[in-house]
Amino acid sequence: MKKHFFYSLLVATLASTHSTNINAKILPQVEKEDFIPNQLVAKLKPAPYQKNYSLANLGVSIEMLETSNDYAVINILDKTVILEDKIEELMATGLYEYVEKNYTYYSTLTPNDPSLSSQWYINNTNLNGADINMLAAWDIQNSAPNTLVAVIDDGFDLNHPDLSSNFINDGKCFASDATYCGGNTDAGFTANDQSHGTLVTGTFGATANNAVGIAGASWAVQVLPLKVDLTSSAIIQAVDEAIAQNASIVNMSFGGPSFSQAQFDAYNRALNAGILLVTSAGNGDMNNDKGRIVFPANYDLPNMVSVAATSNNDLITSFSQWGPFTVDIAAPGQGIFTTSINSSYSSTAGTSFSSPLVAGVAALIKENTGATDYKQLKAQLLNGGERSASTIQAKTSFNGTTATGRLDAAKALAPLTTGVVVINKLTIDDSATGNNNGIFDPGETVDLVLTLENVWTAENNISATLSTNSSLFTINTAQANVSTIAQDSTAEVRFEVSASDFIGNETELFTLAMTSDNGDLASRQFYHEISKINPNEVHSQQFQRWFWDEYHAYTVNVPAGATDLVISTTTTNSTDIDLLVGYNEPPVYNITLDPPEGSGFFEYDRTNPDVFVSGNQDGNENVTIAAPKEGVYHIVVVNFAQTFHTYTIEASFNAPAPGSFEINPAAITVNEADGTATVTVERGGTQGAVTVDFATSDGTAIDGSDYTATTGTLSWADGENTAKTFTVAILNDDTVESAETINVSLSNATGGAAIGANGSAVITVNDDDSPGTIQLSATSYSVNESAGTVTITLTRAGGSKGAASVDYATSDNTATAGSDYTSSSGTLTWADGVDSSSTFTINITEDTIDEVNETISITLTNVQGATLGSPTSATVTILDNDAAPTPPPSSGGGGGGGSIGWLISLVLLLRLRKRKAV
Repeated sequence: MKKHFFYSLLVATLASTHSTNINAKILPQVEKEDFIPNQLVAKLKPAPYQKNYSLANLGVSIEMLETSNDYAVINILDKTVILEDKIEELMATGLYEYVEKNYTYYSTLTPNDPSLSSQWYINNTNLNGADINMLAAWDIQNSAPNTLVAVIDDGFDLNHPDLSSNFINDGKCFASDATYCGGNTDAGFTANDQSHGTLVTGTFGATANNAVGIAGASWAVQVLPLKVDLTSSAIIQAVDEAIAQNASIVNMSFGGPSFSQAQFDAYNRALNAGILLVTSAGNGDMNNDKGRIVFPANYDLPNMVSVAATSNNDLITSFSQWGPFTVDIAAPGQGIFTTSINSSYSSTAGTSFSSPLVAGVAALIKENTGATDYKQLKAQLLNGGERSASTIQAKTSFNGTTATGRLDAAKALAPLTTGVVVINKLTIDDSATGNNNGIFDPGETVDLVLTLENVWTAENNISATLSTNSSLFTINTAQANVSTIAQDSTAEVRFEVSASDFIGNETELFTLAMTSDNGDLASRQFYHEISKINPNEVHSQQFQRWFWDEYHAYTVNVPAGATDLVISTTTTNSTDIDLLVGYNEPPVYNITLDPPEGSGFFEYDRTNPDVFVSGNQDGNENVTIAAPKEGVYHIVVVNFAQTFHTYTIEASFNAPAPGSFEINPAAITVNEADGTATVTVERGGTQGAVTVDFATSDGTAIDGSDYTATTGTLSWADGENTAKTFTVAILNDDTVESAETINVSLSNATGGAAIGANGSAVITVNDDDSPGTIQLSATSYSVNESAGTVTITLTRAGGSKGAASVDYATSDNTATAGSDYTSSSGTLTWADGVDSSSTFTINITEDTIDEVNETISITLTNVQGATLGSPTSATVTILDNDAAPTPPPSSGGGGGGGSIGWLISLVLLLRLRKRKAV
């Protein structure tokens, strides 16, 4: 399917006042070739425009809608006019509450499935429970002859033998182009029409028990056919006609990506009239909770029921759109054998045929209960939601993909004895224990907040219990209580949940069981998507692990000061995927992956400058943001090819320097008697507020007997990089033992900081119950001849128990005692408990002789009360500081007498050196 990208326009004037207290859910307007060129829809202000303004100068003609004096279709006479400019010009007159394009919509039909040719959805003999249990429902109520169901669709075979007796004669046709209606205003099928309306009507309105064709969900029902060309102007006229004809239920098996204020107002009028609106969820294989620009399914009105599609093995279909919070219920929508044009029958598929099955059961409920408005009809329909009967487990079933499950007609017809409580929203509160970005990230502990809505009678003392079979989650607080939820009211319940730390994308099922003073309430299931990619790392992920696994969401947290955010994907064999990115909230979209309408939709909100899209014809997608904002970027990867394949994703940016943490020094030595060991942690950067956790663990030292284990967190403010310390308590015992070790480690660096190379350290604890060892502090010393003395240092290490001593003595090496140094010997002592260094000195003799450097030997012997360590000997080098003698000057007389004098001096010097060396 070729992809098209279209730009959206959000008309500021749409936020006008409304006639009821139900506010429109204003969502982004999306624009493509889904509106009538040179035509607008407008709502007039109360004052008649004829008396206030002449339209001659505006270049338009106006046609009031047949069903209302408040709405008009405005035809633009100049075909070159830009519609946005004309909207502004018309709004400037002050005559209109709003003006908008006359949008077109599309039926949610998918290609026929010829392998399914029976009404399995009425009675599935292959898989018991996979149908909507109509046989049992018909034992309760099989007809609704006094209930009027309006069908807004594209045309109807009014003479079909299985439909004609249920059609009423007041059907009408509404269109932006009169030729669509065949020159009249009836709803009958013509050669230019599609067959969709006839297919839809047969699923619920085919006459039963007449020995002809098939049986509709309601054997007898009043069907009001409202033929439209699926434009906004036609749809709102059809809704108003349904209101005028006192319809109880309206079926709308169509959808599109454009929010229409005019349509919303019409649906709101239906709300005020007590009419139930039943609509198809769509065939784009997407989550309506997240896509959010799917209409009419996403209009936030209490009288609307959105329906997903199931298959004959009781699974969600591969094409159905879904949503655990925005799609109310599911019903069969694949292999639907129904009426078709020219008095025939055919098998078809789509959420278009799930919707009228629900509408037909709603008609039976109204007939059976005498319900006076949509509230009871909706409550009983939702109460009829049932779990999947499929033996195929896990994510291929529809469990968790809609608010209530798949429709069971008999259950829906049963009297209501309790409230009908559903989950209408899930939010994440990670402000206390997470990173406070409102997202359940792997590795976090959060409050999972569910908003419960009661659409029927009040319930008291509700106890809600959350569970999951997923190994990714641990539910720490599984139960929450609510005192009361009145009808049409909501309440929140909170559950503390932890997620394991993993890389990738997973969607897992949760179950909420509820009880009240009335006993058990229906349990609800929902899927929650959780994912993680590490910045600057490439992650590999699979698509189509189950039917509806076509959209993957990720997030990346971007710190202040970061630059060059690049989000990119690749696939093998150029498999087509697409990439959407939104700042601080997920991007909204409507992308149909397997549409029957030709090119389908690829819509997203282009009015938002913080939404970015890469939609190449292969899998090499790239979104680059040179100067990203601080916060969360939401990523959606779309499996446009709809094949099982692997893709890679990477989110990289040049981060500011939050720094890294290291322990310095990494080797720490203390004595047992010191009481504490101090560990110093240094931060290498300054950007942002950061923290790091620390903890000790046993080496050869044992917690509780040698030291006290400690854990904690060190914090640095933005711009701070001073060293931080913590202490480890050392326990002093009376056991003689060797030196022992304690391990120290850093972990869980936050704020983008990292753990450096010295992220761990070892504390060595020397035992003070041992006498220790005595040794020289060095193996060599050096001293200038003129220094006079050299100091020699001995150490006692590894213990200080008891008094100790050692003898020392000097001896000649090349230096000679008496002429080069003064011989020294003696005993050094340490008192009990003392392990400080001890010294002795050697006197050095300075002479005036120019000579080579000379050495003295030092030796330790006769250690008492301790062990003689190493080194036990050392060498002292005496550095000579005398210059060589200068030869005497020549006398210059007697033919060489000066040279003889110099030779005599040289001989004397050599004799002195020779004697010195003896």
